[in-house]
Amino acid sequence: MKNFHTGEATFISHVHLNVSDLTTMVQFYENVIGLHVLEQSVDTATLGVGDEAFLTLHVPVGVKPKQRKETGLYHFAILVPTNRDLGVVLRHLIDLQIPLGAADHIVSEALYLSDPEGNGIEIYADIDSDMWTWENGHVTMSTLKLDHNQLLQLSEGEAWNGLPEGTKMGHLHLHVSQLEEARQFYETLGFQVVSELPTALFMSTEGYHHHIAVNVWNGTNIPTPEPETVGLRSAIMQFENKEALEEAVQRLQGANYSVSNEQNGYEVKDPSGNTYWLKG
Repeated sequence: MKNFHTGEATFISHVHLNVSDLTTMVQFYENVIGLHVLEQSVDTATLGVGDEAFLTLHVPVGVKPKQRKETGLYHFAILVPTNRDLGVVLRHLIDLQIPLGAADHIVSEALYLSDPEGNGIEIYADIDSDMWTWENGHVTMSTLKLDHNQLLQLSEGEAWNGLPEGTKMGHLHLHVSQLEEARQFYETLGFQVVSELPTALFMSTEGYHHHIAVNVWNGTNIPTPEPETVGLRSAIMQFENKEALEEAVQRLQGANYSVSNEQNGYEVKDPSGNTYWLKG
């Protein structure tokens, strides 16, 4: 199984969320999701697995509630190492009576839920990439019924101890205002469209099923939320190295996207106002 979150790939390594109640949200991400706090202050908490941080919660000054029909987060997706691990997660969430969605996407098996402030979360395990089907640069994906019983049988006897070592941020799925604007932006960054619907695009590097997805399921020409709004604050996009990062920045600037040179990286917004920190 190829590792699509290291090496030559460009991927989402960390997600930052705006939240209104830090205590409640930290408790949820520890007790329900299975992350642990690596660092915390009065208005910020960084969580992860082992010593790998991949989620930070912020309470902005003048925080505003999450709005409907705006651009921003559809869900962020946490990737666990195996489907046995996913089975352990499933059993844990059933025990807690957490409302769940689920799907077999052919390339992965996934569970879906929301945190207490309405942020979408996917927890998933990839199916071996040697079993994925590709045709003309597009990977075959679907939304089939997940075999819950098989996952539970695989995890029989496995105790819940939080998410396992090797868990990481797998991908990011966003609401955008216009698909074609989004396509141009992400292709400029170096992503390829590997699957598409009339209302959604799935994009990746190095032959993954998707590192980023975008949709217009909230409608087209929708507004960008104010910076203090609960939801996606920013995400870190990790490049292979400094050279790959600089080449991407040059392409962005050549296409007239505004890029800010910040400490240890660059800041850029997609056409719908979703913010990225680019690092290499």
